[in-house]
Amino acid sequence: MFDDSDSFIKLDKDENIKTLGLYWNPRGDNFIYQIKQKDDNYSYTKRSLLSIISSLLDPLGLLAPTTVPFKVFIQELWCANLQWDEVLPVPLAEKWNSLYSQLKYSSNFKSPRLVKISSFTKSYQLHGFCDVSSSAYGACLFTRSVDSNEHVEIYLLCSKSRIAPVKKICTPRLELDTAVLLSCLFNKVKCILGIRFDSIHFWSDSKVVLYWLSLLPSRWKIFVANRVQNSRAN
Repeated sequence: MFDDSDSFIKLDKDENIKTLGLYWNPRGDNFIYQIKQKDDNYSYTKRSLLSIISSLLDPLGLLAPTTVPFKVFIQELWCANLQWDEVLPVPLAEKWNSLYSQLKYSSNFKSPRLVKISSFTKSYQLHGFCDVSSSAYGACLFTRSVDSNEHVEIYLLCSKSRIAPVKKICTPRLELDTAVLLSCLFNKVKCILGIRFDSIHFWSDSKVVLYWLSLLPSRWKIFVANRVQNSRAN
C-alpha cells in the first residue's frame, strides 16, 4: 500500500480505458504496475485462463520474472490439446493456482520513469545480458553511470523474453537465439534513447556462442550462419 499523500495520475483521460496497466506517481517519478486479480468465480478453462494471462501487459519487460512462468503455462495448455471450454485436468489446475497466488506480490511494483545523465557524470555505459533456461530465454539492458565522486548508479532499461520451442534444440543453439534477441533489443533501444554511451558491453556465459560470433557467418552451417549474420546486422 502507498501513502495517501502520494498522488497518482492515470495515463489515460478516460478512466474506463486501461493503458497497459501502468500508473505514474509524479512525486517519485515512478511507473507503477497495479495488477488486479479476479475473484475465485472464474472457470478453469483454456479460454478463461488465457483471458487472464493476456491482461498481464508488460511493454518494457520489467515484470519478466512474473510473466514468463505464465507464458510457459500457456505453452503447456496448448501441448495438452485441450478444447477452449474444457475444464483443466487437476495437475494443470494446481499449477495455475500456485502461479496465480504469487501474482499479488508483483502488484504495486515500482520502476523509475526517467533514466538520465547527470551533469556530473563522467562515464556512461550500456550493458546487455542474455541467458537461457530449459523453458525460456531472455535478454535485458542496463545503464551504468559513474559521477565525479565515483558514485555508481545502475538502472534496468528493459528486457525481452521468449519461450523455448516445444521441439527441443541443443543449449548452445538456444543460447545463440538469445544473443540474437539481445542484439535486436539493443537495436531498438539505441534508436529510442539517442544517447551516446562511452562504452557498450554485451555479456553471455556461453563460450560456444562467443566463438560462433567471433568468426564470419560463412564458416558455419545454415542455422548458426543465419543467426550470426542477424546479430551482426543489428
